[in-house]
Amino acid sequence: MPYPLAAAAAVFSTACPPSLIPSWIQDINTLAGLISFAMTVGVWWQVRNVRLSFRTRARLPQLVDDLRLQRQLLEDMLGTAPLPAVGVQRTLAAAGALLGHALPVAPRRTQRSVHGAMRALALAAHAVGSGTAPRGRELTAAFGALCTAEVDLNQVSLDLNWT
Repeated sequence: MPYPLAAAAAVFSTACPPSLIPSWIQDINTLAGLISFAMTVGVWWQVRNVRLSFRTRARLPQLVDDLRLQRQLLEDMLGTAPLPAVGVQRTLAAAGALLGHALPVAPRRTQRSVHGAMRALALAAHAVGSGTAPRGRELTAAFGALCTAEVDLNQVSLDLNWT
């Protein structure tokens, strides 16, 4: 056989006869498959949004309450004359962890304030944990950012009660 590819094509054409289904029906089938794929992507997107909405509705109020407790604890510690560095550092770390858990369930419009509060809390915790006397600027910025994030998350939590 001088031409093996031609022989293979001849065998293939005899083994697989042309389709008995007209090409216009195959074209409709292809179009229906593409439309079904687009509908599947749309349904997946809606299910994802509903799942995130339920997770936000279930998780956010408890996170706001825990964050409020940490803020009040930090406020009490900052009001004492000898600043308890270990307690402040632990409270800052706990508040940062709570904000980290609130970040995935927070809507996009409040994620900016949560990110800013997490950065400010990390800077303040580093300043307190460095062993030197913490500057009031970092602690004040962290406390203000924590209050802002708490108010934003609380407002989102209140919005969830109306919908």
